[in-house]
Amino acid sequence: ALEQYQKAFALDIKDRNSQLKIGMLLGRLHRHAEAREWVNNVIEKYPDGAEGHALVGRVEKEEWITLWRTSGNPPAQFLERSKTEGALLEAAIEPYSKAFLLDPSHFYSGINALTLRHLQRHLGCEAETGMDIEVLAGGVTWACRSALLKSPKDYWARATQADLRLLDDEQEKVVKAYRNAIAVADADWFVLDSSRQQLCVLRDLGFRSDVVAAAIAVFDQ
Repeated sequence: ALEQYQKAFALDIKDRNSQLKIGMLLGRLHRHAEAREWVNNVIEKYPDGAEGHALVGRVEKEEWITLWRTSGNPPAQFLERSKTEGALLEAAIEPYSKAFLLDPSHFYSGINALTLRHLQRHLGCEAETGMDIEVLAGGVTWACRSALLKSPKDYWARATQADLRLLDDEQEKVVKAYRNAIAVADADWFVLDSSRQQLCVLRDLGFRSDVVAAAIAVFDQ
């Protein structure tokens, strides 16, 4: 995929979509230093684009996860290792928050910033600065409701509502919200697996273990 988007970019160096996809794919390939440099160049060209800042957050988040999850640490050490990489976690939150501020309809950025803020609190490394958790939660709630007014069967908006509930709501309501999202997924295994992978990150860090396990079970079913 990376090779194809590089070819597309070579044909049209003003194609922003190809530039963003290249940055995303470099991150997926764990070429984080290249991804970071590439995406920062994109942001210089398009400083007001939410997608670029969100992609910076994604690259930092993926590197943070890679460091504590795949660096030879057994699962029992995931939690402690993740705490030592708290600076990278903060580095992911800031661009996600900025993207959400630039585009309040961009609930993908908002829910990522909010979830990572909750993980900071869970890990005991919450920063003193940054957007307030309650403010973020209110913004994401509004963004999802607005998206669903336009498209009631928007899987990602529904899944984001479920992700919101996962952070601090009752297990029964969380499970119901995820089932509500899956009902409109139309057997799209990519989106279902993407949601499940995010839940597995929370599982590996012991965040609300019983609730997260129940949510994962919904996707497994």
